[in-house]
Amino acid sequence: ASNNSGAGGGSGGGGGGGSSSCNATGTGVNGPWTDMIGDAGYNTTLMYSAIDSQENVYSVGFTYGGFGSTPAGSFYVGAMAKYDRNGVRLWTRTFSTGSSSSSLQLKRVYVDAADNVYVAGVANGGSILGKDTRFGYHIFYMKLDSCGNPVSAGVAGAPSVSLDLNDFTMDASGNAFLVGSTNAAIDGQSFVGQGAAITVKFDPAGDREWTRITLGVPTSRASAYGVITDGAGNAYVSGAYQMSLNGTPGTGTMGYLIKYDANGGTGFQSVYGLGGNSSNRITPSGMVMLGTKIMISGTVNYAFPGQTLTGTEDYYLAAYDLSGSLVSPIAQSGAAGGTIFGTRLALSPAGDMYALVTTSAAFDGNAITGAGAPVVIKYDSTGVRQSSQAFSPASGMLYGQAVQVGASGAMYIGGVASGTFGGVSPVGTSDFTTFRAN
Repeated sequence: ASNNSGAGGGSGGGGGGGSSSCNATGTGVNGPWTDMIGDAGYNTTLMYSAIDSQENVYSVGFTYGGFGSTPAGSFYVGAMAKYDRNGVRLWTRTFSTGSSSSSLQLKRVYVDAADNVYVAGVANGGSILGKDTRFGYHIFYMKLDSCGNPVSAGVAGAPSVSLDLNDFTMDASGNAFLVGSTNAAIDGQSFVGQGAAITVKFDPAGDREWTRITLGVPTSRASAYGVITDGAGNAYVSGAYQMSLNGTPGTGTMGYLIKYDANGGTGFQSVYGLGGNSSNRITPSGMVMLGTKIMISGTVNYAFPGQTLTGTEDYYLAAYDLSGSLVSPIAQSGAAGGTIFGTRLALSPAGDMYALVTTSAAFDGNAITGAGAPVVIKYDSTGVRQSSQAFSPASGMLYGQAVQVGASGAMYIGGVASGTFGGVSPVGTSDFTTFRAN
């Protein structure tokens, strides 16, 4: 469903050949537009969106139902849609491992400076471009051609091991970094705990270069939620842990930031938060490099020093320098009587930072309608807040998963809608939703 009547559609199976729908054309709208993709009785989940230099929009996620022309099934398939800046749906794609009992979820999409498009996710069963994903949950990434067909891939995993992916990025040299969690050791790394954070670096050929797993104690858990790189080959990974992280104790849930050099050596490890008791919870979910500052956003259910807990869970924003020290006290804000569900960060070509915050109640001076809505906060290139705007559904909930801003100043948001937004209503229980805000 779309409020852009000129939007073209197309579909194709993951790993398949090209499709004439790659060159679909239509009359778009040079302004706000909304598109929803879903299937009656199913949830179709959008996990992330990215844009290229022409402001084409790439949204990815997964579904049990159909997506384009793909029949509904009993296992997840990866789902992807490409739009031009005016809302014309250029093509849709689904991705699987080729096994009838397999599962594949797309969780991230990344566009590099040359407009190459990469997707990343989790797969169980079958294979991806000949790389085995059987007998465990594997994390992977794929490079796509301009029509959305896979041309190369990197895979990490092992039999009877469950990995999960939370974030993915590429550096300027074509190396890939995947972060998430694991329930066991792989690649010769030690493992202690009930769950550990994992970082995997791949070289430009898609071969694993190194893997790092955080160490805990038998009752500890940890997961990596964000990764960014600098121009010197270093990777910065943010996450959260309980009980212990590489020898650093904690109670409740603490946040962390680790620097890895190009060879996987640890440059620093910084932790933050007030563990205090087992009910304390912190989830970092956004991460960007703003000038020479590492910005981390997330949600927290307690008050940081000097701050006040406003809702059930609040939004927070932390700024670190490149040596791992906090630049200023962690900022915190919330929705009175409500909950902040998640956050994302993005940079515009002009160097401004945008935070996407999904809230169940009025937030940052913005009233909302429906059960929940995304609010976008704009910060300048130094991190000073400038403005904010809510995007409320007429009914149900609109959960924001990604925000991107192009050189034109147009803002693109991806998410999941269970109610009417932008004059469009979901077909399924919740729909894969992409829209341009201005």
